Amino acid sequence: MNLILKACVFLSLVICATSADAALIRSLQIEGNATVLPGGVNMVSVYFREVATAGETLLLTNPAIGLVNANFMINRSASTGNNNITGNAGNLIFESSGPFTFTNSTASFPLVALTNTPLGIGTATDARILLGTFNVTGGAINDSATFTVVTPTTNDFVFGNNLAVGDQLGSLPSITITAVPEPASFILLMGAASAVGGWRLRRKLGRSR
Repeated sequence: MNLILKACVFLSLVICATSADAALIRSLQIEGNATVLPGGVNMVSVYFREVATAGETLLLTNPAIGLVNANFMINRSASTGNNNITGNAGNLIFESSGPFTFTNSTASFPLVALTNTPLGIGTATDARILLGTFNVTGGAINDSATFTVVTPTTNDFVFGNNLAVGDQLGSLPSITITAVPEPASFILLMGAASAVGGWRLRRKLGRSR
């Protein structure tokens, strides 16, 4: 095989490998209620998702590969009031030996698979795996806070074949949670406010006579 032919074959392999990798789309997802009761708790879930296009095969559902490392952090990136993080937990399928730490504004998830291969659930072309959850406790009425995944490094997300994909996760998800009263309580508050307002108006009119 001459040098030109060898170069063409090598270039073709590089292009195919690049196209195959580009056809596997990886992302993180945050799911939870956008509201929380004042003093109540809202549990928010974080997922890793892999989508295949162009007939590619998911690594997330391959029993010989799977996702074996997922190290990330949640940060309260914007806040008006005291909607605080009050707890977090990782998916125990990862058998992590590291502590899941949290403060009012951050939650850390050091997920590592020690003896198994955590697999995603879904279809042959679209699957995801639960990474963990964190709790947000509501502050006063109308308190609001946005919780965002901190940008991971390349080696923070690794498959069982040692492929590191932490730099392939694209735009990172966030969720904004606002403390609001339940409808029944809101109606009672409005009723009480109307009653007080009516009493003040009657009192004022009585004085003006």
